[in-house]
Amino acid sequence: MRAFIEPTLEFRNSSPGARDFISLIGRSLSEPDATVRNCFLDLALPIFQVLFEALHLALPQLPPAILLARLQFIIGTMSHVMCMGSLSAFNNPELPQPLDHNTLIEQLMKYVLAGLETPE
Repeated sequence: MRAFIEPTLEFRNSSPGARDFISLIGRSLSEPDATVRNCFLDLALPIFQVLFEALHLALPQLPPAILLARLQFIIGTMSHVMCMGSLSAFNNPELPQPLDHNTLIEQLMKYVLAGLETPE
């Protein structure tokens, strides 16, 4: 999971256009028109399949449908972190400031692994 999560989150800060690209992906996934959404999904499918197969080998006790759902939860969580991770919690001074990049990755890893490894 680290090999998937860490570079994906590091991409966010890799160049001035990276955040714009992330926004574009987010918009394409939420686009009601399946044509736009499918353009991105067709490109991402090979990586998604490799990740699913690796997780299935690591967690053979989970039925494939459960594992697929959990992988979708992880991608949704990562999407949120990529879009909102560096923002303070809705700019509320009464709430803590966001975590630094490395701590954010470590906490995300703990969260994701706990969810993946939870018994059915």
